[in-house]
Amino acid sequence: VVGDSLRDLQAGEAVAADLWLVKTGKGPRTLQAAEADAKHQLPQGTRIAENLSDAVDRILALAARTAD
Repeated sequence: VVGDSLRDLQAGEAVAADLWLVKTGKGPRTLQAAEADAKHQLPQGTRIAENLSDAVDRILALAARTAD
């Protein structure tokens, strides 16, 4: 799941998906809240990408490495 809010990430966590927070849209505010307050902590294993394109590139690179 690629999202810009804690709610997006929590939805992905509920189905055991890989989680990506993008730093666009609500992403910067979500990241700032997570750093400032434990109750807004990102789910464990959340990866952070600059934008959707960066997330896709990194997801594909990870998939290629695990396919070998």
